[in-house]
Amino acid sequence: PTRGVSGLPTRTPSLVPTLAPTNVPTTALPSVNPSFPPSEEPSDSPSTPPSETPSGIPSLRPSNAPTATPSLKPSTLPTSTPTSAASMRPTVLPSRSPTNVPSVSPTISTAPSMGPTSMPSSTPSANPSRTPSNVPSSHPTITTFHWAACGSTGGCSNEPASAENSNHNRVGGSPSGREIAVRCCSDTLLPGFEQKDVSCPYGDSRLDGVCYDSVAFDEAETLCASVGARLCTLVEVENNCVKSTSCGHNARFTWTSPPSKTPTTVPCASPSIVPSAGPTGVYWPIATNTKCPIGPDRLFKIISVADVDECYNACLATVDCVVFSVGEYGGYLMCLGCKNPATMTYHFGFTTYELNS
Repeated sequence: PTRGVSGLPTRTPSLVPTLAPTNVPTTALPSVNPSFPPSEEPSDSPSTPPSETPSGIPSLRPSNAPTATPSLKPSTLPTSTPTSAASMRPTVLPSRSPTNVPSVSPTISTAPSMGPTSMPSSTPSANPSRTPSNVPSSHPTITTFHWAACGSTGGCSNEPASAENSNHNRVGGSPSGREIAVRCCSDTLLPGFEQKDVSCPYGDSRLDGVCYDSVAFDEAETLCASVGARLCTLVEVENNCVKSTSCGHNARFTWTSPPSKTPTTVPCASPSIVPSAGPTGVYWPIATNTKCPIGPDRLFKIISVADVDECYNACLATVDCVVFSVGEYGGYLMCLGCKNPATMTYHFGFTTYELNS
């Protein structure tokens, strides 16, 4: 073969290549018609710029050194032989177009995240963790209760009002339980609100044109406040003050707020002729898994009471008692009285009640 390389390749290459190729570098200009069968061994020094017209058939043996710049047009099909080990250097930014098909063999983390999320998930897992933490939370969730009542008398198959878990949006927390909706009251006339009777506040169910059929207590309270209103009291709901104020809530329960502890300074202009069959609820549960703490705020402790009513009567007869806790302890139903609801402490199995006084 010639010792010097031609500056220009031949226009009519030989149909039969030489049996002894040259050891010197190839021509400076690439071939116009590259070889149809590609090389079986990849180049040790791949070109820096990517090919303008890449091959339609992927390489049988991938490169040992991946490209520094990702492909502008990634493959639409996943690899048939994915890596068995996790990347040593994962990507900083997540993919803008994640796969629609999850991995059959995902990588399983052996350790929890070093930095857990600061916000809870809006859609928590339907199934509990298979390996829950062995260490209980230092700040357990304390559940509160509020009264919910039917949106109209007799509209819920005569189901009575009930104290419901504030985190629930259905009666009893059951998927089949009756929905707990939002209806709001206002002592002054607001847009869209109406007054059913002179003894009632103004009420409405459609808030800024939207009906809310099934919500938790905090959301209901926030929704009413967002339009300058408040939740109706249990008495107002049971007196049909918000009955038939749209949204079809007459057959749903609705959240209520505790009655005001400050009586009105102006008496009702048209009081009822028939007295109430009974006073407004004398107490209601405000928190589960809590009790009156040991200390100056605790007013008394009764080792054994027959029921919640007995503990209520003890609190009612004690000066400064505004909340009381009842729960099983040592085989007895214990009763504790306290004067400050803000000092309640966590204790599983106890429920704290507040007086309506």
